[in-house]
Amino acid sequence: GDGAVDIRGRSSLCGADVMRVTYADAVPAGSRVAESVTSFAGAVALGNRTIDPSAASSVGVTVTDRDLHNVSSVLLYVSSSRLGEPSETLTLSADGACSLVPTFSGSLATSPSGTPAEGDSTIIVAPGDLLTFTYADAAPVGTAVAYARVADDGTLALGP
Repeated sequence: GDGAVDIRGRSSLCGADVMRVTYADAVPAGSRVAESVTSFAGAVALGNRTIDPSAASSVGVTVTDRDLHNVSSVLLYVSSSRLGEPSETLTLSADGACSLVPTFSGSLATSPSGTPAEGDSTIIVAPGDLLTFTYADAAPVGTAVAYARVADDGTLALGP
């Protein structure tokens, strides 16, 4: 033959997404090895995109990434538009189920008051703040981003 190999089908739900093919060719003599790695971009979803600035609350976060079978957790980075508010790194845990799309969940606590402290998994919020949730995907290399806005106290001005 021409040395071409055609592989079609679905990867394992809970195994590696790497297919390795070795083909021995008589002329020219030698082995040929090909690997195919299937990669899917990750995604970030938020349970709520508007945060109440008047009370302590939390934002539910879910990351899905089809490449991460048999992985127990992922990291998610959260930053605020507010100056002086440190970023937070959240560890999201796998849901434990062997599924086509591995899912990792967790939450970020928000508070209307307190002293900003990096690493406490809490962000101090005020009206108008924008929170950015970023997942760094290793394969394919890239980032998935979601945003949540802290509700702004609305005012209505009537004039002549």
